[in-house]
Amino acid sequence: MPVVEARPPRPVFGSRTRISGYSHRVAEPVVTKEYREDLGERDADGFYDYAYRYWVYWFDFDGRRYRARIYTDDQTDASVMHIGSGRAATYDDDLRAIAAYLRNEAQIRTVSTLSPAGGFEPVITFDS
Repeated sequence: MPVVEARPPRPVFGSRTRISGYSHRVAEPVVTKEYREDLGERDADGFYDYAYRYWVYWFDFDGRRYRARIYTDDQTDASVMHIGSGRAATYDDDLRAIAAYLRNEAQIRTVSTLSPAGGFEPVITFDS
């Protein structure tokens, strides 16, 4: 009789998910994922003057919310923003947990956050 290995269940978005390598320094987040498109004006030939297509991951750490955006044309970088006012004392730990999740789930190589100048700059990089 063949031996069948049990495989761990795939994460279910919108419910509690396991984060490999999770440090437990912060509460484990609830993660949801959705696909979005932001399309510009359509011309007579049916082309858009711009088109942004991306995945949005929402992370909720017991009331601290973050949004990560991964564009479909460059799925190696995740742009992460804290939603709310101020920066929590657990921000760096939250960011590391988000990075670990997205590395496993979306195979990202870089996590970027808003810099004081207003643009996104890489803060966490994984080896290929």
